Parts: sequence; C-alpha cells; structure tokens
Amino acid sequence: MEKIKIMLIEDDPDWRRGLLTFLASEADFEVVYSAGTTDEAVKAIETIHTHVILMDIMLSGEADGIMLTEQGSQKGYKVIMLTSLEQKDMIFAAFHVGAIDYLIKSDFEKIPDKIREVYGDKATISEDAAVHIRSEFQRLKHVEQEYAVTSMKNLLTPSEIQILKLVDQGLTQSQIAEELVISIRTVKVHIGNILKKMNVSSSKDACHKLKTLGVI
Repeated sequence: MEKIKIMLIEDDPDWRRGLLTFLASEADFEVVYSAGTTDEAVKAIETIHTHVILMDIMLSGEADGIMLTEQGSQKGYKVIMLTSLEQKDMIFAAFHVGAIDYLIKSDFEKIPDKIREVYGDKATISEDAAVHIRSEFQRLKHVEQEYAVTSMKNLLTPSEIQILKLVDQGLTQSQIAEELVISIRTVKVHIGNILKKMNVSSSKDACHKLKTLGVI
C-alpha cells in the first residue's frame, strides 16, 4: 500500500518535533520533508514530491503560509492549514488560494484523520472553517451593499431621490410637482434623467432598484 507522503511546514521547532513524532506513529504516513522557514518551504515545494502539506499560516511572524499554500496548490498538492489563530481574514485567504481545510493546532489529534480524508478526496470543510467562511461572505456582502448604496447616491441628485420617494408613495407627476412646488416639466426632466442614469425603462423600475438597496 502506498504511503501518504506528507510535508510539514512549521516554524516552531518544539511543535514541529512533536508533530513529526506524532505523524511517525501512523503506519500509512511518510513525512518526506519538514521546513521551518519560508525559504526552505519554497524550495521544498518546488523540488520534493508530496501528497499533503501541513502548512502553518504564520511563519516568523508573517502570514507566509498563504503564499506557500498557493504555491503548493498550483503544484497539485493538498494543503491543510494549521494555526493557533482564528482570524477570519487569514482563513478566508487560505481557502481562496487553494487550501483544502484548516485546523486549530490544539486539535492536533484530528490531523491524521483529516490527512486521510484529504488524500482520499473525501474531505469536508470543518465546521470551524465553515463558520469563518460564512462570516466572511456575509461581511463581503455587507461591504458590497454599502458600496452599491454609496454609488447610487453619488449617481442621483438629492432632488431625483426625493422624486423617486414620492413616486414610490404612489404620487402622480402632477402631484409630485405640487408637493415640491415645481413645474410638471421639471418633474418630467428629472424623471428622464433618472431613467438614463439608471438605465431603466420606468420610474417604477427605478424605485424598485432603490428599495432593494435600501436607499428609499
């Protein structure tokens, strides 16, 4: 039976020694290399064949594990991130560049089973990782929403937004002119400008877009 070839990238020498001993007790594992620095890891990933990489996110105080994960993924290796941190941005970045899963170092006893799952293409994202990913997607969605709202407010003038609010309330163009004490021609000009700016065919469509964004 072919052994699962493993590369360990970890800058803490005590943790690295302990994990190497732990992995050596598994009959179906073969640790082909262990690196303690980013430079060592870069060379190892390029020159040494492996199946799975156990990758520490933080190396010498820097998040070099993200860059190394991308390098390993491009070589076709399956990368499991190891970290003592639970920083959502780093976890999300690791998955973005190709990490298969991530484990907190204190859960080291789960590592052998996770390696086997990853090697056999049976891995499912751990619940901790899934929680962080969902949280990050929600954050990004909120950022996108804020950007869309700001863009729309910059696109339309305050007068145009005010007119759309009145349209949304069901007022006719004549009623809007009366409400704002302007001519109906001015109302028509505003609505025409709105339709062009928003690339919609009717003021109702414009209102729908603004309501979806929460502008009105």
